[in-house]
Amino acid sequence: MGADALFAEHLAEQAGWPAVTDSDRFTAAFAELGRSNVAAREAFSCCQNCGHAEILDGYPRDGLPRGYVFYHQQDAESAIAGQGLYLAYGAPDDPAAFMGEVVDVLRRHGLEPRWNGSTGTRAFVPLTWQRRRTGRLAAHPGALPGDDVTVEAEPIGWDGPGEAGRRRGCCGRGRCSRARSRPTPPGRGR
Repeated sequence: MGADALFAEHLAEQAGWPAVTDSDRFTAAFAELGRSNVAAREAFSCCQNCGHAEILDGYPRDGLPRGYVFYHQQDAESAIAGQGLYLAYGAPDDPAAFMGEVVDVLRRHGLEPRWNGSTGTRAFVPLTWQRRRTGRLAAHPGALPGDDVTVEAEPIGWDGPGEAGRRRGCCGRGRCSRARSRPTPPGRGR
C-alpha cells in the first residue's frame, strides 16, 4: 500500500474515533503538568538515556522546573503498536512524591496509569493510540513531481554525539538529537 493510500486510510479511521481519545487525554494531562512548572514532553528524544540527558537543556540553572516526565520515540512506537506508554521521570527533591502527582494528574484526565511507587520503576499508561491529523497535518501533499527528492540542509552548531555523547549515555543508535552538556540532575527516576 502506498503512502497516499495509508494517509487516506488514517483519515477515514479517525472519522470513527471518539470525540476525545486517550491520546487527547494524555496530551491534556501533560499540558496541565507543564502549567505547574513540570517539563512534560511527548515523544521526547530517541531513548530513555538521551531523554534524561537532554530534558533540562534550554532551562537556565536558576529556572529549572520542579521535575520532568517524558516518553521517548521508542516508547511512542510501542504505544502505536498497542502496547501502551512507559514514562520516564525525575525530580531533585522527592521523585516518588513527584511521580505520584503525575499519576494523579493522568487519572484526573481519565487515564489509568500503573505505578508501584518505586523510583526504580517507570509508570505504565495503557492507552489506545489515536493521534488526529488536523489542520495542515490533514492535508497530504501527495507524490512529489519528478524523481529528485534531494533536500539540502546545513547542520548548525552540532557535530553529532561523538565520544562525549557516548560517555553521557547516548544510545549509540545514530538517532540521537544531541549530547548533553550538563550533568544529569539528582533524583531522576527510571
